[in-house]
Amino acid sequence: MSSIEKPNLLIVSAHAADFVWRSGGTIARYVEAGSTAHVVCASVGQRGESIRLWENGATSEAQIIEMRRKESIEASEVLGATVEFLDLDDHPMLYGRDAVIVLFLWHATLRILLLLHDFGIRTGPVSALIGNGLALLCTLAAAYLLSL
Repeated sequence: MSSIEKPNLLIVSAHAADFVWRSGGTIARYVEAGSTAHVVCASVGQRGESIRLWENGATSEAQIIEMRRKESIEASEVLGATVEFLDLDDHPMLYGRDAVIVLFLWHATLRILLLLHDFGIRTGPVSALIGNGLALLCTLAAAYLLSL
């Protein structure tokens, strides 16, 4: 693959395990070919997605969250991806003010990055600088909005 054919992947996953069984093969294939992959998990799935862990002796939601995060980090490392967690609740996944702000900023960042891609800014230091700048800007905007 040429550098233009090596896209940076952003995988948005509702629950921590979803990215593994829904896109694990694709992630592995692209990473093996030289792309980078980053996974964003909205929730670790501590309630509805973790029934077996509860049945097998987990004693608290905090313990389930820790276990699910660890599993996701290990899975992402095997696939060659990085992972982060938005830490939204699961079952029900309520979209309160905080969640809406975080999801909006993620969407805005993705739209800007796609627009830059359309203008030919795909990889390299310029793309990394713009991406890191956008991440910082969105973090600061979220911090401000959450303080209101």
